[in-house]
Amino acid sequence: MNYKNNLHRFENLSVEKEVIVLLHGFGFNSNIMQPLAEQLHSTHHVVVIDLPGYGDNINLTFPDNLNDLTNSVMPQIPEEAILIGWSLGGLLALQLQQHSTKVKKTILLASSPCFIEKNNWPGMSEKIFDLFYNQIEKNPASGMEMFLYLNVQGLVNEKTEFQLLKQHWLTQLMPEKITLLNSLKILKESDLRDIGQNAHYILSERDQLINPQIIKYLNPLSAVSLAEQGHAIHFSNTSLVANHILRIINEF
Repeated sequence: MNYKNNLHRFENLSVEKEVIVLLHGFGFNSNIMQPLAEQLHSTHHVVVIDLPGYGDNINLTFPDNLNDLTNSVMPQIPEEAILIGWSLGGLLALQLQQHSTKVKKTILLASSPCFIEKNNWPGMSEKIFDLFYNQIEKNPASGMEMFLYLNVQGLVNEKTEFQLLKQHWLTQLMPEKITLLNSLKILKESDLRDIGQNAHYILSERDQLINPQIIKYLNPLSAVSLAEQGHAIHFSNTSLVANHILRIINEF
């Protein structure tokens, strides 16, 4: 697979800088991670990957289960990589860390080891998730519009952030419906709580898609919840997120 590597080619990676791999989430291609990549590339090699079915890999099939998605991406991960995954990309990062010795550290952005509400686990209700899935199945464009709004809902500058996020999303090719549906299927079916404590988390107090109360179930030394931030935290406040990422890398 010819995955994007926006800032460096694998064969040019030196030992002088640690390697960060950015993994995007549902609905967006790797361009949504580009502002964060620009913030981090002065201190690290940054690899930005398009998952199958998205961006430069839009013609590839997005798998309908996390194991197959992990296997498709694993060959593209450099040795000693620090994985940073947003939303769905966080689940993928956890699974990659579990099954590959190449992963040095994992940081989840506005993500969870289990997206759906369970006994003793705060998440999105399965009923609401299914309503969103059905909307994507019926009308992908309308469903994505709803998703974009949920990314910024609750922010002080909600309307402005929505327009900026929408403009950014409109610059990319719309993923096929099957890519969106398979992405949601993985989000619904995956439960990685048994390995979730092995990662670091940057959460948002106003996230409408990831219940911020999951922080109560995580290691307090490896999780932080940022005030007045939403789901697309790395897009709306890139510098803040980059600073927290660098702190985690340097301290742990």
